[in-house]
This record gives sequence, structure tokens and C-alpha cells, in this order.
Amino acid sequence: MNTSIRVNTKPNTRRRIVSVLLAMSASAVVVPAAAAQEPSGAMGAPAPISWGACPKAEPPAPAPSPRAECATVEVPVDWSKPEGPKVGIFVARHRATDPARRIGVLMSNPGGPGASGADDALYADDPVEGYDPAMLQRFDMVGFDPRGIGRSQSADCDETIAASIPTRPHNAAEFERLRTLNGQLAESCLKRTGPLAAHMDGESVARDMDAIRAALGESKISFIGHSYGTFLGERYARLFPDRLRALAPSA
Repeated sequence: MNTSIRVNTKPNTRRRIVSVLLAMSASAVVVPAAAAQEPSGAMGAPAPISWGACPKAEPPAPAPSPRAECATVEVPVDWSKPEGPKVGIFVARHRATDPARRIGVLMSNPGGPGASGADDALYADDPVEGYDPAMLQRFDMVGFDPRGIGRSQSADCDETIAASIPTRPHNAAEFERLRTLNGQLAESCLKRTGPLAAHMDGESVARDMDAIRAALGESKISFIGHSYGTFLGERYARLFPDRLRALAPSA
């Protein structure tokens, strides 16, 4: 089950966030940036990100912004074992359109869970679903597909079971069938996805975010979370409060 989903977050919601994030612009510009800190988990300093062209969109999806660039960042499957197996996290960036007045990196996640965060950067200047031009002038927009989702290494589950699960049980028998099928689906995900399936939690994703920050060479990031994405921002703030410039939850 490998899908990339574009989420239509209301443009006016994104527009209102501009004032929140730009309000700190003066201090962000005049305070010298500290050296980028290594990600937590004793993984060591990550290699700088090697940016390249983004994958072509599959119709009917529109083409990404010509300003977008893409890469993969390798992180541990299990952050308690930083030298163990790795998983690739797909990352996209839309560079600030006014580099001389750039504030820093604005990372985002549209929620779901299950939606592509990379699409936020790939389509950052979309006239309908994108961000306010004032925000794009001052920030590098950075999005990523969380582990297990989209163009990162994805969870693999039995789609036949998934399609047969009732979404709204109307009686005890249907509820029992829902419970049974959910258990079967979970077993299929664990079996087909492998070790990654046990490490698709919010804390692991927050640590992935910090690895991306470090690979970008940034001492701090700003973060926008929509819907479930607000949980990831909250988790990052709890784990790395000194590495968060601003947090703007929108739901």
C-alpha cells in the first residue's frame, strides 16, 4: 500500500499563519545562528543533503513547482539503535524567493495521518493550495513523507483486507467483524513491512524531523502542523525545545 495524497488545506488558514511566523522575523534575522546541533540518538552528524530533481508527477497530479528540489535522508529504523538498519525519508524543499531576507527553514506536515508532507513543499507556490507569497519570500519550505508513507519507505499491508473492513458498523456482529479484520490487517502490515512497522510512531517521526534539520545545517526550524500534523509539532517541541524557532498549529 504505497500512496501519495495531496491534502487541500484551506488557503485562508495558511494565509493567517503568516503573521504568526513572520512576527519573530526581526529577532530571527539579527541573532547570529548557532552551529547546527547533531540529532538526538547518537547517530552522529548526518551528511549534508544532496539535492536533485524531483520525481515527475503521475497524472492527474499537476507538475511540482519548478523551484522544488528533492532528496532522501537516511535515518535509523529504530532510534534506540542508531547504528542499525536505516530507512530513507523523502524530503522536498522550496527555497525562499528572497534569499537576502531569508529567515530560515519552515517545516510542515498536513496531517492525516498518512498524507504526504513533501507535497507541501512541492506545491508551495500553488495559487490555490499553496502558501502566502510573503511566507515563501522569507522561508525555505521543507516537507517530508513520514516513515511508512508515500515516497519514503512505505508500509505494506494487505489491500484486500483493508478494502473489506466496514467503516461504520451498525450492530454488534458488524463491530466484531471490524475488530477481527483490523487485527488481520495489523498482522499483515507487521509481516509485510518488516521491522519498520514497529517504529512508525510520532516520536520516531519527530526524531526524523531533527535529523532533517541537522542535515540541512540549521540550528533551529519553524514548524506548521495541520490536523494530525500538530501532534508531530508538539512532539518535536517536547523533545527538542531549543531547536524550535516557532510552532504554528492550525488545528
